[in-house]
Amino acid sequence: MEINVSAQDLSLKLRIPIPDRRDELHRAPWYQRRVRDEILKVDLHSLTVSISKANSVNLSIKDVQLFFLNDEWDLSTPPCIQISSNDDGRTIVFPSILVETKPAASKIAQSMYSSFHQYAQSSPQTPFSSQRTSYGDENYRQSVETPANAAELEKFRRNLYDSSLTFVKLSFPKVRIDLLSNKFYEKLFNRLAWDLAMWKPVTVASPAEVHAPKQVFFDLDTDEDDGELPAVHRSNKGTPLPGSTQPTPIAIELDIEDGEVVLNCRQTNNSPGPEIHIDISSFKLIFAGKYLSGVADYIYISAQTLTIKHRPDQCAEFTAWVYPKFEEKSGYFHRQRESENESDPMLKVSLKLENEEDQRNLAHYTVAVGESNTSERYRMDKPGQAPWEHLGVLFNVQEELPVGYEPPAYVTSLHVSLKDIYLDYRPLYTSECAVLSVDSFTLSTVLRPNSNKVLLSMIGEYIAVHMTRRQLGEGQRNIDLKNDW
Repeated sequence: MEINVSAQDLSLKLRIPIPDRRDELHRAPWYQRRVRDEILKVDLHSLTVSISKANSVNLSIKDVQLFFLNDEWDLSTPPCIQISSNDDGRTIVFPSILVETKPAASKIAQSMYSSFHQYAQSSPQTPFSSQRTSYGDENYRQSVETPANAAELEKFRRNLYDSSLTFVKLSFPKVRIDLLSNKFYEKLFNRLAWDLAMWKPVTVASPAEVHAPKQVFFDLDTDEDDGELPAVHRSNKGTPLPGSTQPTPIAIELDIEDGEVVLNCRQTNNSPGPEIHIDISSFKLIFAGKYLSGVADYIYISAQTLTIKHRPDQCAEFTAWVYPKFEEKSGYFHRQRESENESDPMLKVSLKLENEEDQRNLAHYTVAVGESNTSERYRMDKPGQAPWEHLGVLFNVQEELPVGYEPPAYVTSLHVSLKDIYLDYRPLYTSECAVLSVDSFTLSTVLRPNSNKVLLSMIGEYIAVHMTRRQLGEGQRNIDLKNDW
């Protein structure tokens, strides 16, 4: 049986609840309506809902507009997110949302979990690469985490799809995100991060219902002799094997063909201010909530190309600061890359979020950033006119924590890998220009085992500085190391 439901225009409004993390004796009664004045409104145009299977729902939409309104009478605030179709003259691609559910007790789910267990007998694949590089001496070696490559990411996607109870796939051809001002972002951040995400409709469980800890972050193995990191630094440690665990509760995959993010770096919506535009293509986001019923959430983000442009206040033109690196045909420093690296995304980020708030007030974040084939043009600006100073104006927010909530202590392990990077430096009042050409650079910071110290490592390979007096045009991006330097 197949069911189709169509609507020309559909408007959804979401009232945001006020969370109360105190115990049951001190929190407000459940029947008292406690919501914020702000409203999330979603306008859907030409919506079609198709149910072709018992466990699958497909939504096709012509365009979507999401508003964050100050109250129900607010009619002047423009949409902060716009999702539209893509028409190239031959075909039209509409935004689509696919939701698949697999109840844990169903025969289909049991069959998929059985095949998944046979497929991944070893440690399951995560968004982090299994091909890690270690640095150090005979006393201590540090392993550098990197995002998964294309083959490992595909394996992780298959594992995630086979093990998930609920799988949501969002395919959007065009997306535009507008952050209107600092006050707008501050309200939006607090309503989403501290109200919606922290709200719980049920009462706090009694101590007898609290399960034993599933994983201890700082479980240091003293008998390791393989030169690798202890368990706290292993990306797959703490992720149970498929045969001995329950499935992944929820998995989300988001694909955006073309995206634009507009950052209005101003205090209020009505005041003038500088702008920062971020253009992305082939954007991908994968989220795994409590992957394989472990304590860790995984997030993978990638963008095939990324361009960041900045326009100061009272200036009509945008200046590119970050953009894809053009391939040089010749030059002293040019080295031919392998064919499998040609299609690597310009930006890749893998995150592992381990939160033990139910057992102790501690959270551990592992972040791996990979950047390749990128040109970054640095310019000297007057005080207060640099893009990072404008970003500080926009993202300087006052957090509104829920009542009765104490945020955990955060421990972050950061790993940054750069490959084929140009840093183009052009001073204001001199004719000299410089390019710092980086073929490989790694920065890693982790908490050293059995201590309260952080170890920072920086490893660089094939780094060179090129100088020139040749006047380069402001719009010139293609850097020829042989003729210009």
